[in-house]
Amino acid sequence: SSPALERMNGFNSAIERFPQLQNVHKIYAQWEVDLVRDSLASVLQKYPLVKAIFAHTDLMAEAAGEIISEQFPTRNILVVGVDGLPNEGGGIEMVEKGTISATLIYPSGGKEAIQIAAKILHKQPFQKNNLLPTTLIDRSNVDITRIQFQNINALKKT
Repeated sequence: SSPALERMNGFNSAIERFPQLQNVHKIYAQWEVDLVRDSLASVLQKYPLVKAIFAHTDLMAEAAGEIISEQFPTRNILVVGVDGLPNEGGGIEMVEKGTISATLIYPSGGKEAIQIAAKILHKQPFQKNNLLPTTLIDRSNVDITRIQFQNINALKKT
């Protein structure tokens, strides 16, 4: 899917800038959590020096975190997911509970997509590639992030 390809391309281009990092294995889970659960243990046995796992969704990261907790509890492996949803069971809660180490929040780009569509319709110049800001949520800022989302939700109700 487009989101998976974009996340994979972004990840690959980011780690290229750090030659000390090595991507030792990719699990092509096809958005299926069970594929992560079924294959991660053997990957971690094969690569005992793995220090971090990047997952394209928080649900995939959660599955990785659970496997590590159950089968490799003495290994200190950073697990990072993507989505950072504030809902029950979402990435922010996973960080709060320690299931995953961090989650990345990024905007959906809906506003930007509408603005670009308007430019196209009005035959105005537009950029084909548009970068969206990303925020890392980890133990250091998960509490304030939760409070911010609660305040936003409270404002929506008034």
